Order: sequence, then C-alpha cells, then structure tokens
Amino acid sequence: MEASPHSGRLAAVSGLPDPSPRVPMVRVRKAVGQTVNGVTDNTARLGSFVVVGPNQQSVDLYAEQLLGQVRIDVEPGKWPGSHSTITETQDAPSSSRVDHS
Repeated sequence: MEASPHSGRLAAVSGLPDPSPRVPMVRVRKAVGQTVNGVTDNTARLGSFVVVGPNQQSVDLYAEQLLGQVRIDVEPGKWPGSHSTITETQDAPSSSRVDHS
C-alpha cells in the first residue's frame, strides 16, 4: 500500500480490497484518527495487501488496478498556514500522486 507523504492525522482510508483467493492478506497499520509522520522509510507504510495469480504479469496488473482504488486522506497538522486536506492515490506500484485541495 502506501505511506502518507505528509505528517498529520489519518482522516480516512478507503478502497482497500477485501480478502479473497486472489488477495489473501490485507493489513492496515494505522487507524483513522491516529497521527502519521510522513515518509521516512519503509516502516512509514500505512498498510499492505498481497496479490497472487498464475503469472507475474497478471499479478502486476491486478495489483496496479487494486492500488489505483486506494485513497488515503490525511489532515495536516495545525502548523501556521496549514489548512488543506491531502488525498493520496496510487497510480502504479512505484509512483503516487498527491492532490492538495
């Protein structure tokens, strides 16, 4: 899954896949309302899921599709000038997009 790119309070996580034969494990490490500290290293990840399939290409395609549905909303900390909500979506396993609204 993803890490929060910014520190703040985790406001919402949505679009996670349900466990199934193709997704045998879904794990969320932080609960809504908890503080997240932004990306520092691999331990900053907010969760993960495992995708299995008959070959690498089908696994990669399905994982990319599922990851594209995950949304992470973080309310920034109350620092001067901070007033936006950050929404992160995953476009591909190795890249992400952050919208500041």
